[in-house]
Amino acid sequence: MHSATPVKQLIYRSCLSEDTSEADIYRMIRHAQKYNIQHELSGFLISDSKNFVQLIEGAVDQVNRLFDKIKIDQRHHHVEVEYYDIGLSRIMPFLGMGLCLLNCKVDFQEDFYFTRLQAREFSSLFDGKVGNYFRGYLA
Repeated sequence: MHSATPVKQLIYRSCLSEDTSEADIYRMIRHAQKYNIQHELSGFLISDSKNFVQLIEGAVDQVNRLFDKIKIDQRHHHVEVEYYDIGLSRIMPFLGMGLCLLNCKVDFQEDFYFTRLQAREFSSLFDGKVGNYFRGYLA
């Protein structure tokens, strides 16, 4: 997917708050689906029940605005940027948000939900540093 405007790619890592459940994460992603599509953002969130790792990409101002909200979200803490770049094209093939809960025993029947195996296969579509980062986390 090519864009005439610069595309910011940002990956952050954070620690989940103790009271954040898989159900909370699931509801958060359902909300993020709508928000991201409205704001032409793409994303993918991985959680191992202790941490979040998330890719966000889109127009620089939209990514920055969303990340400002993410940094103050009480469902997690110790938010640290792991990677960012600005380029001319997206790596995600869709707008919205993908989700992979690495330790989840439930297979959510949603288009946005990926098992660990599906997420590994999906991350093989990502070139360069972003793909390498996600594949390392999903190993």
